[in-house]
Amino acid sequence: MYRFSHKVNKRRRNREMKRQSIYQLIARHISSSNDNLDDGHNEYCLQEQNINQERLESTFDKKNDENYISPASQKVYVEDDNEWHDDDDDQYEDDSRLLYNGSSITVSSAIRLISKFYLNINLDKQKINGLLRLIKSLLPKPNLLPSTWKTVNKALRNFTPSLTTYLYTDCYKSCDINTNRFKFCVNLNCKTSFRQRRSHELIEIVRFDIRSQIQAIMCRNFDVLNKSHLFPLSDICFGEWYQQQSDINANKITLLVHTDGAPLIRSSKQSIWPCFASITELPPPIREFQSNIIILAIWLSKMKPNVNRFLDQTINDL
Repeated sequence: MYRFSHKVNKRRRNREMKRQSIYQLIARHISSSNDNLDDGHNEYCLQEQNINQERLESTFDKKNDENYISPASQKVYVEDDNEWHDDDDDQYEDDSRLLYNGSSITVSSAIRLISKFYLNINLDKQKINGLLRLIKSLLPKPNLLPSTWKTVNKALRNFTPSLTTYLYTDCYKSCDINTNRFKFCVNLNCKTSFRQRRSHELIEIVRFDIRSQIQAIMCRNFDVLNKSHLFPLSDICFGEWYQQQSDINANKITLLVHTDGAPLIRSSKQSIWPCFASITELPPPIREFQSNIIILAIWLSKMKPNVNRFLDQTINDL
């Protein structure tokens, strides 16, 4: 068992005390707005959330209003084939049916309340599935509560649109995909143009819809957005440059962008480089919650990212 010096342990205790104080501040701030609510006011809470959502939506351009995604987590997962499949994926969209016979709440309302709960405490996919199955087993039978994270996301229409581009590693030109899904380099100046490419010869770039992710995160965290008393004094929001920009531009959103690589397949030496962003106007540690991280783009290749190729379109989107 490792032993740490007194200084290291002291620094750890100080960091833990700071975290706890921030959590308490956030908890008091949120609970103060709900002191007069009891268990019989669930519908009122939902109406209040919808009002806040409408306020925020009015600040955005609504050209693609039909593509708006309801507030919920924007996490991207690879689905597990071993998940339960006892739910009909299509039956939960805007479901106004009662959760069970004699229930006072509809299926859609129950799904939104449960999703808000597990997002606030930052549960991962496996724990969410366990929570849903536990609640479903405790409810009167039969009941219509979905039992998987996947089905809840479908009910909330919570899927971030993405666009995938393939580039050839030698010339950084786009690859063409024929009817057989084979990929070819279409650059006439390339020595091996129109030859079928293997996966390790390609660069795969996946770009995500940034606007819908920002909308969802801001709607979900409306109560703590830009609340200065929730920020530590050492935070970026109290920096000189940030304060100057705040005086120039009102109601702005600032993103902290970061990326890092990790090996994906050792045999092919491929690595994955996700590019993430977090909203500066959210107080820590809420800012770093997985559900509040924006996925800008992903680079998959044996080569390290070329910044211009990787983020050019993303910067234009921003």
